[in-house]
Amino acid sequence: MTKSLSDLLNGTKTVEKIYLESIGDYIKVRLLNISELNRIEKIEARAMGTFTTTQKAGQRGRRQQAGSVESNAKINMVKQTEATQEAQYLTVALACSYDDEHQYTPEEIQENPYIQGKVFRELYEKIRDMNNTEDLEEEVDEFPQD
Repeated sequence: MTKSLSDLLNGTKTVEKIYLESIGDYIKVRLLNISELNRIEKIEARAMGTFTTTQKAGQRGRRQQAGSVESNAKINMVKQTEATQEAQYLTVALACSYDDEHQYTPEEIQENPYIQGKVFRELYEKIRDMNNTEDLEEEVDEFPQD
């Protein structure tokens, strides 16, 4: 299916079926729009911690030597894990909410006994794959304009 640039930027109402090996069946999901992807990225970035870098220039006499860079990072692993889980549940909830009849919250996804462990991981990975924005900048020129 060819998607236009506006589909990528605004999200699409098209519902796609993805096959999950862990349940041996298909599940319906939709693409996330840019706003939703940004919301998820902000949650993930919230717990990244603080990073500082200091560049030191080495100098001996009149000749400048190669300098060094010192980096320090402080990461709270509990906050990191919580933010990652929050972002994953939100991703699945948004993608599975594809019409008025099928609307889910992250809490409903998290509490659903059928979407746990291996099933959840596979579903999340497939949703991330279909919403992959890593190569978007390179591919944007290839999409038809509206």
